[in-house]
Amino acid sequence: MTTRLALRWISMVTALVACAGGGSLASAAQPDPPGRVVHHESFPSKFVSPRRITVWLPPGYEKGQGRYAVLYMHDGQNLIDITRSLASQPWGVDRVLARLMSDGRIRRTLLVGIDNSATRWRDYAPQEPFEALPERLQGLAKGNLDGAPWSDGYARFIVDELKPFIDAHYRTRTDRANTFLMGSSMGGLISLYTLARYPETFGAAACLSTHWPYTTNPDVLRSADSADATEIGMATIDWLGAHVPAPAAHRLYFDHGTEFLDALYARYQTRVDSLLRARGYADGDNFQSLVFEGATHNEKSWSERLDTPLLFLLRP
Repeated sequence: MTTRLALRWISMVTALVACAGGGSLASAAQPDPPGRVVHHESFPSKFVSPRRITVWLPPGYEKGQGRYAVLYMHDGQNLIDITRSLASQPWGVDRVLARLMSDGRIRRTLLVGIDNSATRWRDYAPQEPFEALPERLQGLAKGNLDGAPWSDGYARFIVDELKPFIDAHYRTRTDRANTFLMGSSMGGLISLYTLARYPETFGAAACLSTHWPYTTNPDVLRSADSADATEIGMATIDWLGAHVPAPAAHRLYFDHGTEFLDALYARYQTRVDSLLRARGYADGDNFQSLVFEGATHNEKSWSERLDTPLLFLLRP
């Protein structure tokens, strides 16, 4: 990956997210989705700013009496709605879930999409590893953003406020074995961090294109061999080493592509894979780590491989 291409991509995505709040650049027609979508606007919280919560109910939910597993996903604008997704490219999670459920390949599952906000970086960046960094690296990690991470509060919002609301208002299976997290890039990082912080609440997490050197500062990310990016990323991995959830009760999925930002991740992911195997995680059983050759760091790439993490997370 060349420096020019990396900086161009980082600048483009940073500008889009900052200006559109993770939403779309243009509206477009969208076919009727399967199931039903329920929006909870400006969901209140003591820990983070209010945001939209989108709940997708699969076909058959409203006519039945059964209970459903729950998949919590970050960057909720990008999951279903073409009019709100980044670059008008939603993941289409509702359609993939409906198809896999209809085929009997995954358990019955509700989707809860959590919108990001203007403080996305502060919500998603792992707080405890950040606080363990030297002050100079904390400044580089923040770049031009205001303030340090408060992802401990974001995780508490999900566990103490959002999950109780979802469990009270929908027919859910509330146990750890049926409660899942999933996200991409920084959303992958906060999925892992939240599970490791609350292993009694979540049974599995899928982390796509995990942005281990969680800064968006192009001065740090311009080189795959950046010592600063390496130290920032490895701080999170060192923290994980002290907080690995028990393999008997948890499952973890990781993947990344090979282009643009995803080209940075292999050396971090190799370290994580070795750490988890040493702690008892077994490939194909409670652990999976995949590389998608030619895949890049955007919604289109994540959408194209969405079957794979969903089949791992939600297998019957």
